[in-house]
Amino acid sequence: TSICPQADTFSMEILIRADSSYTVNSTACLNQESEIGIPADTTAGATYSWYPSNGLSDSTIHNPTVNISADATYLLIVNNVCVDSVWNTVTVSPIFAETDSLLIICSDNPIVNQVGNSNGTGLDFVWSTQSDLSDTLNTSLSDSTLSTNQLNTYQYYYFHTKSAQGCEQKDSVYVVVSDQTVTVSGDTFICQDDTILLQAVNLFPENVMDYYWTPSNQIIGPADTAAILVAPIVTTSYYLAAINDSGCTYIDSILVAVSLINDVIVQATSSDDSVLLGFHTILNAFPGSGYNYNWTPISGIENPNQSATQVSPNQTTTYSVNISDPNNTNCSYSSEVTIHVYEINCGEPDIFIPNAFSPNGDGANDSYLITGKVVEEIDLKIYNRWGELVFETTDPNKGWDGTFNGKEVDPLVFVYNLSVTCIDRRAFIKKGNITVIR
Repeated sequence: TSICPQADTFSMEILIRADSSYTVNSTACLNQESEIGIPADTTAGATYSWYPSNGLSDSTIHNPTVNISADATYLLIVNNVCVDSVWNTVTVSPIFAETDSLLIICSDNPIVNQVGNSNGTGLDFVWSTQSDLSDTLNTSLSDSTLSTNQLNTYQYYYFHTKSAQGCEQKDSVYVVVSDQTVTVSGDTFICQDDTILLQAVNLFPENVMDYYWTPSNQIIGPADTAAILVAPIVTTSYYLAAINDSGCTYIDSILVAVSLINDVIVQATSSDDSVLLGFHTILNAFPGSGYNYNWTPISGIENPNQSATQVSPNQTTTYSVNISDPNNTNCSYSSEVTIHVYEINCGEPDIFIPNAFSPNGDGANDSYLITGKVVEEIDLKIYNRWGELVFETTDPNKGWDGTFNGKEVDPLVFVYNLSVTCIDRRAFIKKGNITVIR
C-alpha cells in the first residue's frame, strides 16, 4: 500500500467596508422638477431613505426629483451591509418667463408688439406659434421681444427662455382680433306678417361688445342688444355695429327677404266652371309664375304641378291649389275652384230655343239665335204665314235680325223648322212658332 500526499493553496481578497459620510451638490431649477441624488449602488439589496421627504418625488430611490423654490439640504441613508450617509445640498437656480396672457387687437392695426420678461434669469429667448417650439419666429435669440403681423383671428404665441444653468421656462400669450370674433346669421327669408329674431354671436365672450342695430324704427323693442326682433313688410337690410371697450368696431348687415305671396293674392280660377262630361277646362293659379304649385285631387289633371293646367273631370269636383314660395316653403297658401260637370242632353233646355224676340235696336234680344253648349251643327228655316222662307242658316253663330228682303217684318207670328246635331252626334228636331215684337 502506498500513500501519495497532495497539497494546494489559494488566496482571497476581503474588502472591508466601513460606514461613510460625504456630501454631494446638485442644482435645481426654480419650481421645476429637477433630479438630485447619487448613482445607484451596484451591490444588490441596497435601500435608500431620504430626510426630509417633503418636496421629493420618491424618498426611497437613489435619484428622486425635487420641485422647490429655495435652497435645501437633504440627508440620504444608503443601507447595504454598511451604512452610508450622504448629504445632498441643492442650490436653486432661478428661472422666470412671463408674457401678457391675452391681447385683443383691431384688424385695422394688425401689428402686435410682444414683450417677454425673464427678470434677468434668461440667457436666450425663443418665440413660437407651437407649444413644442417647432418654429422660431424671432431672428435673434438674445432679444425677448417680438413683432408680428396678425393674420389669424385667434393665435397663441409661446415665449421660452433658458438660463445659463440650463433651466427652462415657458409662458404664452393669446392674441385675438376683436372685430373678427362677431358673426351674424346668414340672409333670411320670411313670410308676410311673420317676425324673425336676428342675432349677433360673440365667439369670444371675454371680448365684451356693445351692439347697435339700424334702422331702429323697424325693430321691435330695443336696438342695442345682441338679439333683435323684426317684422319687415318688405325686403329690408338691417345693419349691425359691434364695438368693444377699446373701440374696435365690427360692421355687418343681414338681408331679411319677405315673400311676395299671401292668402289674398293666391287664387284658383278656371276658364269655364261648367263643362260637359268628357270635355275639359283650364285651371289657373294666381300668381302664375315663380312659385311651387300643387293641384289636388290629381285625377283628371294633366299637369298637377303647373300654374295652368287642363282638367277633364268625370263629375262635379272642387279643385284646390297650394302655392308655396321656393325660397321658403313655409310661405304656403291655398285656394279652391269648383268645376260643375253636366251630361250631354241633346235637347231642351240644353238647347235654348227662344219663342220671341224684339229686333228694335235697343241692344237687348235684337236677334233670334239658337244657343247651347251641346250644339255642333244647325239647320234653321223660318217661314211667314204665307209659307215664304224669310230666313235660313246652317251657322250656329248666326241669328235672324227680323228682316225679309231688306225690310223689317211686321210684328207677327212666324213658323220655324229646326234640326240640330249635338256634339255627341245625336240629332234634335223641332218645329214651332216665333213671335216678332216691335
